[in-house]
Parts: sequence; C-alpha cells; structure tokens
Amino acid sequence: MSESFAMNKFLYAPLFLFAACSGTQSISDSSSHSPEIWNPQIARAQADRYEDSTQWNQAQFQQELPLAEFLRAYDLPLQLSPFPTPEYDSPGNGNAELSLTISGKKLTGQTITLAKGTGTESLFETIEGDEAHYFTILAISDESDAEQPVVASSRNHPNYLAQGSLNPTSKGRVDWVAVQMADGHSIAVVNGRIFDLSAGRIVLVAQKQDGSIRFRQLPEGAMTPTQMTDWQATISQETEVISFFGESGNL
Repeated sequence: MSESFAMNKFLYAPLFLFAACSGTQSISDSSSHSPEIWNPQIARAQADRYEDSTQWNQAQFQQELPLAEFLRAYDLPLQLSPFPTPEYDSPGNGNAELSLTISGKKLTGQTITLAKGTGTESLFETIEGDEAHYFTILAISDESDAEQPVVASSRNHPNYLAQGSLNPTSKGRVDWVAVQMADGHSIAVVNGRIFDLSAGRIVLVAQKQDGSIRFRQLPEGAMTPTQMTDWQATISQETEVISFFGESGNL
C-alpha cells in the first residue's frame, strides 16, 4: 500500500495519513550504508522519476490537494505541501508521544518508527523484529497544554522524514527534523544543532532560564518497541539522564 503521512494519531484519507511508539544497541548503528540500496546513480534515477509526470500517482495526488490549506495552517518546522510522487510501497512509518518525569521535571517528547521493508533494511542490522524506533527526542516541559505538532512522512520513500515541534516551555519551542536515508545514514536537526544519528538516536533537550539550550545525545541505537518500552521504564534511573535534566539553570 502507498502511505503518505502519519500525524497525531488521526487518519484523514486512505492515502494521506498523519499520526502524531531491556537492552539497547550502543554507539548506535553498525549499518553498512550499502551502495546497492542507495547510491548517486539510484538517487539520480529517483529524482528523474519524481520529475516525470507520466510516473506520478495522479489518484493519490488528487486526494491530497484538498488538504493544502490545512497543511499551511499546521505549524511545523517545515511547511508541508502536497506534491506528486511516483507509485511506491511503504512498509509503514509513524510516531508516539512520550511523557515522563525525571529529577522532578516534567518531560515531553516523540519517538519515530519505521517498519521493516524496502529502504529500511539498515535499521534492522542490529535488532530483530518488524518495527524500529529510529529517532527519539525528549525535552523539559512547563506548559502541559501546549500543542505538539508532529508528522512522520513516507513521501520520499525509500527515504523517510519526520518533523515536529515540542512547545514545552515559556522560553519557546523545540523544533526538530529527522531524516532516515535508505543507505542507513540518518541525521536530526534540533533548533539549529545537527546530530549524526550514527552516534546515537536519542536526543535530550533542556532549555535554560537564560534563554539558551543544552543537548545530550545518548548512544542508544535503533530499538524495537519492546526495547523502547523498557528504556522508558529505566531511563529515570540513569545517572547521566538524572544529572542532565536536574542541572542548575534548567527550567
């Protein structure tokens, strides 16, 4: 099936989806970045397919066009707009909201998932199963009712993009974008800071009373849903995490 977006756990059309998922792998991924899955030649061919109107899935594009106004109003770091794509078969992607308390601080966040299939093979070189959490972000929050917009998109299959805003504090919001490439490379950008996710797929964020921001990139790699659940159950006992969120000057 051809899946578009997932955002906040709501479905808007059959082909246009939005969804706002005990050991883990450390220093995160040993993926080979296989040139057979993705290389400059494949990238050029993919670009040509996206630009060739004879290959576009016109039925899906027409279903998405009426949502253009809604997308413009949805406050994300990168504005979404409907665009035509070739036919593709996504294994599935999504997200889940996180809510924890550590060091007396309320935390809010998101964890982003991909299912096993064409283009996502590199995530499953270090874990077993059919679903992988490939990016997780967790930030201090002092505004419990603030909106937390998020989208996980398959529109660039076999490459994947997720983005969102954590609006956790009176000092402003935390904007983030995460990209998982078919060759295994993966990056995230959080409030202008670039993270190479081969060094770890969990990013902790703490806003400061002075208006600045601090980050901590944990070395955990891709996780299965069970591993993610176990991690959430034990993170409040990790000295490094307790120290980071309890640091003087944090909100």
